Amino acid sequence: MAGRGGAVRERMVRAGLELFTERGYSSVSLIQVVERAGAPRGSIYYHFPGGKRELSIEVAASWQRTLEQVVSRLGAATDDAGSFLRSYIDHFRELITSADFNVGCPMVTLSADSGAEGCDEIRAAVARTFTALVDRVGVELSAKGVDRARAPMIASTVVSATQGALTVSRVIRSAEPFEQIQAMIPSLLTASARP
Repeated sequence: MAGRGGAVRERMVRAGLELFTERGYSSVSLIQVVERAGAPRGSIYYHFPGGKRELSIEVAASWQRTLEQVVSRLGAATDDAGSFLRSYIDHFRELITSADFNVGCPMVTLSADSGAEGCDEIRAAVARTFTALVDRVGVELSAKGVDRARAPMIASTVVSATQGALTVSRVIRSAEPFEQIQAMIPSLLTASARP
């Protein structure tokens, strides 16, 4: 029984992630989430008594775990900092191009749209997600020879640029912003090479 309840909750989190990514926070209702998840309507407040706010916080935590797994996988599959960063950027380019530029980053919509409701808890959850992502990318860069003092700055630059590229690419319906970020990788890494 607990296993089935956990599966329903997990499907609701996945559905929330998909819907927030596609439509934004303010355009999604909890009814749409349970319908996408194929869950009974009564499960909304059973699993998320705090409503959409609580679901959003769990969506942010789930996205954080997903991104950390992506970064670890890309780190294990690449030998140097340049190829790691190119793979990282390619991951997000593929995410948006495979969806025909109809998705963005769920964290951007959560942080922007939830602000109208004044929900500091959602903003804090999104901040934790981005902080963890920058930290994880920085660790991978450091492990691949980037100076430990500069790795966090490069990680922050690339993560921020990639998030911006998701937004711009969605609007202009082109992957060009990702190509421009990739073109900057050599100059970012040259200045940070260990002696």
